[in-house]
Amino acid sequence: MRKKVTIDTIAKIAGVSKMTVSRVLNHPELVSKRTLIKVRRIIEELGYHPRADARTLAGGRVKTLGFLIKSSSEFALPPFYNECVLGAFKIAKEKGYRFIMYDLIDETSISLLTDHIHSHFVEGLIIFEGVYEETLIKRILDSGITVVFVGEKIRDDFITISSDNKNGAREAVEYLILKRGCKRLIHIAGTDDKPSCLEREMAYLEVVENYGVENLGIVRTSSTLEGGVKAAREIIKNGAIPDGIFCFSDIIAIGAMHELMNHGFSIPKDIKIVGFDDIILSRYTTPPLTTVHQDIAKMGELAVLTLIQMLDNKNEPRQKHIVFPTHLVIRKSA
Repeated sequence: MRKKVTIDTIAKIAGVSKMTVSRVLNHPELVSKRTLIKVRRIIEELGYHPRADARTLAGGRVKTLGFLIKSSSEFALPPFYNECVLGAFKIAKEKGYRFIMYDLIDETSISLLTDHIHSHFVEGLIIFEGVYEETLIKRILDSGITVVFVGEKIRDDFITISSDNKNGAREAVEYLILKRGCKRLIHIAGTDDKPSCLEREMAYLEVVENYGVENLGIVRTSSTLEGGVKAAREIIKNGAIPDGIFCFSDIIAIGAMHELMNHGFSIPKDIKIVGFDDIILSRYTTPPLTTVHQDIAKMGELAVLTLIQMLDNKNEPRQKHIVFPTHLVIRKSA
């Protein structure tokens, strides 16, 4: 019979204290890189997967959820995440659950997530929009942990919560054409091949074609303020100036609007701009941004409720893909 591997076993082989091994498992940021690599190699070689604590060993509940996000260079949390995570946190707290945030751009954070999943330190995981690394997602699925994906429907093997991207985009573009009289349109799209990008772009193309207005093209950029600025510069450089722009996200729209105004264009007199998301910031731009509203906080709340239901009942909800309706919020940018 194979001898049971414990923290004590690993500590003796590595020549470190049990406290150091514990830190490697739970707080790797407190351990030197050399020690971290050494101890993790031994853990992997011995196939050690610790349990979270005595409560787990006794069949109890750790009542801790994991939130997997991907931050950007501009925000510790992009606005979409921020509102969604706040909604998720609110419900988790009400239901007596803790949560741990794991950031995809931080290698230490992802390593910690892997350790926590194997050690059953987290019971379930919510993956927020923006996380598409196939290798990591496969590893998460293979672990057997209960997962809810919020913000996108990227796979059939996840429970997903997302918005009606196509109808929301259709309403935005129709508003520019039918209500604001725009005849020369541009779509500033995202650079990803995620469903929301494809669905919003498809709706834009369909509406433009249906109403016979001029499509001046699609400009692709990152969904950041700087991405919006770069898209606006490209539009100005090309010389074909639209009278209406539909943007993939509010953040892109805000960046583009800022750059266009810096070049002397009046919003909405010269160019009307519509975004998508209705983040809090969109209400305070100059002019305030017309946008497609997603109930971002409610999506986060429902993600937690759905995950807890799955953990309690040990089965999936009847509706595998939950889609939230959207609606246009008219402000002064259009």
